[in-house]
Amino acid sequence: MAYAMGRPEIAAVAKVINSKFLFRYGDPKAGWTRQVETFENRFAKFIGTKYAVATTSGTASLATALSALGIGHGDEVIVPGYTFMATPLSVLNIGAIPVVAEIDSGMTLDPEDVRRKITPRTKCIIPVYMVGLPANIKPLLKLARAKRIKVVEDCCQATGGSYRGRRLGAWGDAGAFSHNHYKTISAGEGGTVTMNDRIMFERAMIYQDAGAYFFDPRMRKLHIKYFAGMNFRMSELLGAMLNAQLYRLPGLLRKMNSIKRRMYAKLAGHPVCPPAPVHDLKGDCGKALFLHVESSEMAKRLSEKLSGRGVPAQSWFHDLNSDRHVYQNWWPILDKRGHIDPRQDPYKTSAAGRKIKYSRGMCPRTLDLLGRSVAVHISPHWSAGEVDRKIGTIDRVAREI
Repeated sequence: MAYAMGRPEIAAVAKVINSKFLFRYGDPKAGWTRQVETFENRFAKFIGTKYAVATTSGTASLATALSALGIGHGDEVIVPGYTFMATPLSVLNIGAIPVVAEIDSGMTLDPEDVRRKITPRTKCIIPVYMVGLPANIKPLLKLARAKRIKVVEDCCQATGGSYRGRRLGAWGDAGAFSHNHYKTISAGEGGTVTMNDRIMFERAMIYQDAGAYFFDPRMRKLHIKYFAGMNFRMSELLGAMLNAQLYRLPGLLRKMNSIKRRMYAKLAGHPVCPPAPVHDLKGDCGKALFLHVESSEMAKRLSEKLSGRGVPAQSWFHDLNSDRHVYQNWWPILDKRGHIDPRQDPYKTSAAGRKIKYSRGMCPRTLDLLGRSVAVHISPHWSAGEVDRKIGTIDRVAREI
């Protein structure tokens, strides 16, 4: 859900409605307020990249980023077994094949399993920052560079997070962000792609807006030829919402990160439910605290009892059997149904697709870590007293079970 929303967002949207220019391109002399253009410039500066391209969703951002990198038919793209299904589906969308790898104890893509999964067909790696958790990005980048493999950071759940002082989305070849209802900043829907390379930027602009990209002044001089793209163009209403939300983001991050660090410190070394390791606690978005316990049954009991005592918690494989964030529930992938038309299905029309095999048990460590984990969701609206009371509740309930 959106963490904070109110008068600034209402005023920003009202300004666009009163201007009567809802399309992202227009004439400033006639009242166009440049909302999407302003957001792209501000977002690129915030992340620390040369370019940002606004889209309609995180899925659109991933597909745009992959296309801008030249990833396509029959290429293999490594994704973690713990991510929303949109990550592998975006790979299939551009004709490539998702290869599923394990997560590490920090709940993000495991560099060692990535190394094992690389083949001559591997063209891209997608580390995913689930629930705002930074991945161990440096060894992933080192491996990718050595193998001449591209890296797209899936930042959809980690807008504003960082790793070793640099924002997530500025490390790899491209970053993909989501701004839907459940993300750090929200416009209901929307997304953004970040990058530093000019050619990638031009490709991204044409891919996400095949019919009107030339209205953007940055696209007056092209270094590539026109090609058939899509239409993932953001509207001025979403741009207005996101401009208002972007002002809130630093404060939200400071508050949630501070809460998580306090909870992490207080529960570190807990005999029953120690916090999961974090690759960069300072750069963590602070959206959730992961606790590790001995078994999946214990995780179920702990999450149920915490939820019953006012601590928002969840476990996997029990109350979330249909959850699309776990690879076992990616049915189009497990069943190798890559397209409604078999003639366009990369599983049937590429060597990589025909060769790859999936199974429900193919990432046992991922299943074990998720099964023994409880995620405590953090609200930036908790007072210091509420935080301490929740820490106390976690300690007492864990010792009871």
